[in-house]
Amino acid sequence: AGVTGILQVDVVQAKDLPARDSNGASDPYIIVCLNNQKAKTAVRAATLTPVWEHRMIFRLGCDAEQEKLILKVELSMTPPPHLSV
Repeated sequence: AGVTGILQVDVVQAKDLPARDSNGASDPYIIVCLNNQKAKTAVRAATLTPVWEHRMIFRLGCDAEQEKLILKVELSMTPPPHLSV
């Protein structure tokens, strides 16, 4: 299966996030999924107004015009175990 196009997702910033840490801040990051593809931003430590300015590129397959595309965006406040802050 070849690639017929791309979907570009720009994650810029978030504002007024709820505090999750004992210090009154959060360690937020974003996960974006498109069907079976996944991309993550870096963790922004100890902030309620993170700025990422991160570009994600997802490849669309040959049957993209006929297939249903499912885009999921998730904001997480706790870093996954494999990321260090």
